[in-house]
Amino acid sequence: MLNTLRLCSRPIFQESRYFSTKAISAQNPQEKVAKTYSWLTYNIASTTAFGIVSYESGIAEIVAKFATTHHPLVACAAFVAAANIPLIATIFINEESSPKLKKMVLTTYNATLGALLSPLGYLGASALIPAAAFTAGVSGALAATSRMAKDDLHLKFKYPLGIGLGAVTTAALCAVATKGSFQSLAEFVSLYGGLALYSTFLVADVQQVRLEAEEKDFSPVNHSILLHLDILNIGIRCLELLQQQSAKSPENSVEAQIKDEKQNTALSAEAWVDPISEEAANWGSHGGNSGSDGGNWDD
Repeated sequence: MLNTLRLCSRPIFQESRYFSTKAISAQNPQEKVAKTYSWLTYNIASTTAFGIVSYESGIAEIVAKFATTHHPLVACAAFVAAANIPLIATIFINEESSPKLKKMVLTTYNATLGALLSPLGYLGASALIPAAAFTAGVSGALAATSRMAKDDLHLKFKYPLGIGLGAVTTAALCAVATKGSFQSLAEFVSLYGGLALYSTFLVADVQQVRLEAEEKDFSPVNHSILLHLDILNIGIRCLELLQQQSAKSPENSVEAQIKDEKQNTALSAEAWVDPISEEAANWGSHGGNSGSDGGNWDD
């Protein structure tokens, strides 16, 4: 879903340049960059908050049920449509004439994205917190790398990144719509290819923010949306990698699960045997007493 959102937001973002923004030109480049990262922080915080609220309120269960009861492609199309409507509206709203409306629609977009990602809460904090910390570290390192890269990186890789985005999106769709060895290949491309792709995207987009902040028409909100989608895509893949590593750990291996099952079976058997043995011993002692009592009667 996030792949498709990123794919859709690219051309929409380019077209929006013809419609907005003029008020931002009065600020210096440093202020524009600072404002972009302020909006990025707002996007991350609001998406996380709405995700937690959706999980606690039961919306996550509705989303998960819809995804499991419908064909994967149908569910993906529905989720993309639900998120794309506020996304497109946010990008095209002019920041000079309607700043409050733009923020309100942006918040609606973040709320929708948080609700759609809320089923991740079923993995638990033990899985999400390390993934979030890992994503923050990777994103920070990539942002620092962008400062050392050549200034025309986002221009040189513009078309290769677009082709790669289409390939990763196709692989992600094939991963949920196919089965067998082709599905495994599609999952591999979507995971590792997507991680490399969005890492490069983040480097290029951070550089693009710094360079285009010097231009007249610059939208901090729109640029923050691209950065937000980059980080989300990296975060999802970091979570998948950590889940795979957790599944391969000795305590979660198949052999360990079989061993635990055997131990549980043995403990259950002991729990049944001990009362039976005790009861048999009691019957034996009662029998001995009865015999002695019978001897007394004979006497």
